[in-house]
Amino acid sequence: MAREKSAELTGAEQKIMQVLWQHGPCSVKAIAAELNKQSAVAYTTVQTLCRILLDKGHVHCEKQGKAFVYQAVTVQQEARSQALS
Repeated sequence: MAREKSAELTGAEQKIMQVLWQHGPCSVKAIAAELNKQSAVAYTTVQTLCRILLDKGHVHCEKQGKAFVYQAVTVQQEARSQALS
């Protein structure tokens, strides 16, 4: 049985949001490259997490050529406030 979807950010989602907050709009490839500087992460995992963030309303997605570029919609301070609530 699947668990309930939460609007709060998971640890992995927070890492992706950190990249977007620091670097601005990024493709999945750019996000994965940045995250791989810290620890190994698969491109498909980043892609899936970006789609989840899109579904949760934390990011906006725009197709540029063949790449999907994600941009943070949620402000960093707002995400912190939600986590503390």
